[in-house]
Amino acid sequence: VRAIGVSNFSAQHLAALIEDGVEVVPMVNQIEVHPYYVPQETIAYSQSRGIAVQAYSPLAGGPGSNAARASGGEQDGTRLL
Repeated sequence: VRAIGVSNFSAQHLAALIEDGVEVVPMVNQIEVHPYYVPQETIAYSQSRGIAVQAYSPLAGGPGSNAARASGGEQDGTRLL
């Protein structure tokens, strides 16, 4: 295995993975990022370790999505659809 990617790993998850002595450090971490939710700690940690960040934004996250929570429920994708 030359390259792996992970999805939805926080800075704490990545740190634990690296501290456990993983043989192949992830090359990419796919995480939720959009104007209403920017996980700065995870992005900064990933960049400091040479891990690329690939952002995704759910179309209809519903009332429990990060966007809905960050906007006080105003950006509920399911309701907007």
